[in-house]
Amino acid sequence: MTLFWNTKLFNFCESHIEPHKFTSEDIEIIDDKIHALINDQYENRLAKTKELKMNCYHCKRELIWGGDHDIDDSEEYVMVTNLSCQHCGSAVEVYTPRSHFEAEIINIADPK
Repeated sequence: MTLFWNTKLFNFCESHIEPHKFTSEDIEIIDDKIHALINDQYENRLAKTKELKMNCYHCKRELIWGGDHDIDDSEEYVMVTNLSCQHCGSAVEVYTPRSHFEAEIINIADPK
């Protein structure tokens, strides 16, 4: 996720903030906020994973989380979550749209 966040921040700052007004202290503050948000989202995802269990489409048994992976070459999605069924062997991929994270990155870089 770090590459996505840094790219979004760079693009936002490039289009909204003049380069000479962006100090190294500003960069450190924004970087700290980004890392805190990433950690919070990771913790929230773990908590939600425990609460929200997905069941297999085929056998209705609980799916096992296999991991999240960045998607760098898609304009529509930023992350894919891999799930699998230990009972029947089915595999499921859940794609997270970029719009899910867009509002949060703008709030970090330009809190008004």
